[in-house]
Amino acid sequence: DEDNYDVMEDPEFLQSVLENLPGVDPNNEAIRNAMGSLQSQASKDNKKEKEEEKK
Repeated sequence: DEDNYDVMEDPEFLQSVLENLPGVDPNNEAIRNAMGSLQSQASKDNKKEKEEEKK
């Protein structure tokens, strides 16, 4: 559903933003951990939304 699209849930978009920020190393462990956390949270949120839609 495009109305619910959130760029913060798009790992490719976030990666491209990080790569273009001066002084930010997208391969830094802290950055990779943060990206992983965002992706796992997005997955949990999507599962929760789908369960609520079934009701």
